[in-house]
Amino acid sequence: MGSGKTTVGRAVAARLGLPFTDLDELLERRTGRTIAEVFESQGEAKFREAESAAVPEALAAGGVVALGGGTPMDDTTWRLVRQAALTIFLNADPDRLWERAAAPHRPLTRDLEEFRLRYRARLPRYQEADRSVDANRPFDEVVAEVLELCAG
Repeated sequence: MGSGKTTVGRAVAARLGLPFTDLDELLERRTGRTIAEVFESQGEAKFREAESAAVPEALAAGGVVALGGGTPMDDTTWRLVRQAALTIFLNADPDRLWERAAAPHRPLTRDLEEFRLRYRARLPRYQEADRSVDANRPFDEVVAEVLELCAG
């Protein structure tokens, strides 16, 4: 959360003339509810199940896909994504991510220490991505590097 997956992904897709799919937006369309509402009514485990179930549709759309921060944690889903696409980890300092992401409508940004713990727990999986981009930099620099990686 807060790394810029959606914003960077949308910009990269536009510059490459490709479709863009944000997994959270896809889930909101599928359920007719916000991510926060799904978390609140069904809990994180059910949300993650729905998220994993939506990944094949997102990948089938082609183009650029912004996964949810927890999506790679499901082994089966992560294998599917890694087989189907170039994966890029937008890496940023957890405190910077917190500054960008903390908002009342985001269910996993209510406690800074929990946020840091979640980041540390997920980091080894994120580091399995094909490439890593330093997302602590200005937006235009991040987009330029992602575009370079997509071209190479």
